[in-house]
Amino acid sequence: MSVAIKTIKFKLSGNKENFSILKNTATLYTTAFNQITQHAFLNKEKNQINLHNIFYKQLRNNLAA
Repeated sequence: MSVAIKTIKFKLSGNKENFSILKNTATLYTTAFNQITQHAFLNKEKNQINLHNIFYKQLRNNLAA
């Protein structure tokens, strides 16, 4: 299985409020990612659909702004 990785560079312009929103979004994403990967690792779950079904509603309720 081969994986293609691409990097995109871009500049963001904005004010402190926009920076705060972006930082909050990145923090929420990281929190969700860590919860899912911890469960997947501990339970040897590799199926993306199963992980989605397990976590989608829970994460939407707990992390939604």
